[in-house]
Amino acid sequence: MTPFALDCRFPASFRRFVPQASMTRLPDALHHVLHKKMSGSVTIVGVSDRVMRTLNRRYRGKDRTTDVLSFLYTGNTTKGAQMIIGDILLSIPEVRRQARERNVSATFVTHELIVHGLLHLLGYDHERSQRDEKIMFELQKKIVHHVLSSTSHP
Repeated sequence: MTPFALDCRFPASFRRFVPQASMTRLPDALHHVLHKKMSGSVTIVGVSDRVMRTLNRRYRGKDRTTDVLSFLYTGNTTKGAQMIIGDILLSIPEVRRQARERNVSATFVTHELIVHGLLHLLGYDHERSQRDEKIMFELQKKIVHHVLSSTSHP
């Protein structure tokens, strides 16, 4: 099994909200909470509201920005010897808005959204039913707690 890799692509001004130490702990947190090891590569990209709105309109038919979008790769796609799982896009302005509105750190919101996107790539969908929503958000909370429990976040 190839290892699980996260390729984070954020503007320099935003990178401090995604500490390398917590990204290193994320695969273990997923394994700890979900009881399965992941293999493959996920690219995480920070984008503007304009880009997010365009993609949300094109792929979901919703003409507004959103906080996170996940795109699962299908087929046999590899990057070198590593299987590509998919891409996660985060709206950087939305991360900042949510942090301010909820009075939490942008680091915390960023981790929530990365985990949220990963859960979508793994097949979880909070829009199917209230039961699925409860399951997904409980898993998200546990994974984020596991990742950030030994990391201070601004």
